Amino acid sequence: MVKLMTISFGVRRASAAAMGAALFVSSLAAASSAVATPAAAAQDAASCGGTVTVINAGFEEPRIVSRSVELLPAEQVPGWTTNDAQNRIEIWSDGAVGVPSAEGAQFTELNATSASTLFQTVATTPGQRLSWSLQHRGRAGTDVMRVLIGAPGGPLTQSGPDISDGDTAWGIHRGTYTVPAGQTSTVFAFEAVSSVGGDATGNFLDDVTVSTGPCLVSDKSVTNLTRPDAVAQVGDVLRYTVTARNDGGSAVAATVSDDVLESGLGFVPGSLRILSGAGAGPLTDQAGDDRGEYDVASRTVRVRLGDGGSASQGGSLPAAGATTYSFDAKVTAAGAGRDVVNAATVRSGEPDGDDRSVSTTPTVRTPVAAATDLAIVKTLDRPLVAGETASFTLTASNRGPQTATGVTVTDPIPAGLTDVRATPSQGDCDVTGGTITCALPDLVPGAKATVVVTGTVPADTAAGTEIANTARVTGALTDLDPENDVATASGTVVVSADLAIEKTASAQAVPPNGTVTYTLTVRNAGPSAARSVRVEDVLPRGLRDATAAGLGCTSGDGTLGCDLGTLPAGESRVVTVTAVIDQAAAGTDLANTATVSTTTVDPDPSDNSSTATTHVLNLPKADETPKPGETAKPGEKPASAPPAAAAGADAGILGITGGIVAGLPWAIGLLAAGGILTLAAWLRRARRS
Repeated sequence: MVKLMTISFGVRRASAAAMGAALFVSSLAAASSAVATPAAAAQDAASCGGTVTVINAGFEEPRIVSRSVELLPAEQVPGWTTNDAQNRIEIWSDGAVGVPSAEGAQFTELNATSASTLFQTVATTPGQRLSWSLQHRGRAGTDVMRVLIGAPGGPLTQSGPDISDGDTAWGIHRGTYTVPAGQTSTVFAFEAVSSVGGDATGNFLDDVTVSTGPCLVSDKSVTNLTRPDAVAQVGDVLRYTVTARNDGGSAVAATVSDDVLESGLGFVPGSLRILSGAGAGPLTDQAGDDRGEYDVASRTVRVRLGDGGSASQGGSLPAAGATTYSFDAKVTAAGAGRDVVNAATVRSGEPDGDDRSVSTTPTVRTPVAAATDLAIVKTLDRPLVAGETASFTLTASNRGPQTATGVTVTDPIPAGLTDVRATPSQGDCDVTGGTITCALPDLVPGAKATVVVTGTVPADTAAGTEIANTARVTGALTDLDPENDVATASGTVVVSADLAIEKTASAQAVPPNGTVTYTLTVRNAGPSAARSVRVEDVLPRGLRDATAAGLGCTSGDGTLGCDLGTLPAGESRVVTVTAVIDQAAAGTDLANTATVSTTTVDPDPSDNSSTATTHVLNLPKADETPKPGETAKPGEKPASAPPAAAAGADAGILGITGGIVAGLPWAIGLLAAGGILTLAAWLRRARRS
């Protein structure tokens, strides 16, 4: 039968005579050439370039009689040519002369009528790494052969060492060959070197294969789990899926995939899992407990793939075998405004460690929208005082990495502020509908812009009222840290009312039993409303029958009290107190002091009291008028010597002119308001005399 081996593109056969002659010369030239060193090959292409076909690899055609040996003309043996002296190929059937075949029902003997070489040319792809294998056995002892490979018509190079086997068992031998650039056809030659039985005897050959060997092909895809958009945002989670398959003709061993995450991607813990193939299921992120891990230091996702994979070594992928794994990565700030790229490298090693196969996946790219980190800080510039202007400063900044565009600050006007204004350091602000909106210019990384917000705290705001002001900054780009886009500044309102009281009397001098009126004026210079304003007037001895005209005034125990309630800033209240002067107060000065108080903090209590002083006249009674020349009482002057100045002063007070005043006793000069009745008595006495 015909054996088909993976990896080759068709077969070309030359005539027995022409090929035999040409390759005989080639084989002689190759006898002294260097042995080829196996080389590693990177399989980055989408495929391994097709299949290689070795025709009649087990020498199963033509079929000969069972347990027989035949020397056949080369043209009767499909796929093969020879440089045998008689152009013969010797075919043995299984069990002939007691020798079993290595595989199938037939095999060949290289030493036919002479120590010969068998050739086959296969179509190949430049850069392919081909693997060959065969089984060899001595006939009468230890025979030696070798494998030669090269371009048609050119020198053939030995691949691997000489092959030596005894006559008791078949030996299996392997080697590799990398197709040079430009070489689309490759000759494989199997040459008899020596044999115990002589040139026409020895070197059994069976089960020849030529394949691409292990050919890893890997692929990668990415899916945005956060949004379906083609452009990702910082913070989106991307799922990377890696598939590794073996498109070669033999198994690959120790298969490991490494995926280094570039800046802009952050591994999502707990996301690593094998989706299909050996070891399917979730993997931990730690090393040493299963097939996969994430190494933080090198930022590498590592998965050991294939059959038999473990925590310490990769497994095997058979020909046509495949496995798939995935993991998630989060787009970080470093990826903003560019493409984040990712590729995995899958490596495999044969058990002997000499043969390596490497495949790098296509690089997948995910465009990421530009982003920046806008932040806002808000401060209260000074304490909040009822009746005064409050000031807040908003500072918007760009912490990068890109220039922030469309920067907008919004600030709902807090309850408790009136006449609000906003002044930006740059840009424009508008106060409409209870909200401040400021359009700021583009901010490069590190740049700042400020907005000063002012407003009046109503004067009647209660102490302890909290006023909080919250502002937000936004921009056209993705914001890397939304938590610092909002800032609040708050303060507790304090109150301050500068109260003052002024007290005046209706007259400077009043006779006993006369009436005096006091006017108490209370003013609030602010800035806050004064709450629970109270005026108290403690009446001095010598005043009686006091009454007060004003809201909330009461009297008792010689004290007048007036509760005026709340006095707004800039306003005043007047209280009028009327009292009668006691006779006993004659000749004294009555000092009457009133005070004002409030539960609101008063920054200047020095003007919270005021005193008005009234002199009480000391006038004689009607029946105690001194005669001219009588001795005056202490403190009084004799009636016979009234000072003109005093008489003139009294006349001024009473509005009296003419000779009558001059003829009156000097005491009239001491009269004040209320002295008219006394004067009348004095006038009557003057007439009687």
